[in-house]
Amino acid sequence: MGECDREEFYRVAVLDGTNFVAWKFRMLSLLEEHDLRECIEVELANVAALKEVAGDSSEVKSQKQRALEKHKKKDKKCKSMLISRIHDDQLEHLQGRETPKQMWDALTSIYERKMLSLVPEYDTVVTSIESQPEEQLTMDFVSSSSK
Repeated sequence: MGECDREEFYRVAVLDGTNFVAWKFRMLSLLEEHDLRECIEVELANVAALKEVAGDSSEVKSQKQRALEKHKKKDKKCKSMLISRIHDDQLEHLQGRETPKQMWDALTSIYERKMLSLVPEYDTVVTSIESQPEEQLTMDFVSSSSK
């Protein structure tokens, strides 16, 4: 697969504020494909295995340093992938977020809360429809109930 084909293959529509569920699904798949999902699940600073501990040999310290550098590189790549797949109008939600996990958590919090806020409206419409006699259920009634 050529480089252009690969870019098209991995194309994820930008998050525009209306497509979070599909965007999240595709981004999770893309991050898994690039072995970056851990970047949105765990803060690099909280990975105990990468922290130097008193008593570590110089070899262990060196291994931890190499692993830390590898994780930092993955974090940068993940951050870039996230930012490049978010519409300019939505970037304000990432202001002040330094890590991919902070960015992911902010977006998830914002958009999942918005989706949950729609549930009461849906319930109201369904209840309104269910309370009407069958003969009164016209398309006009259903349309007006959803407004």
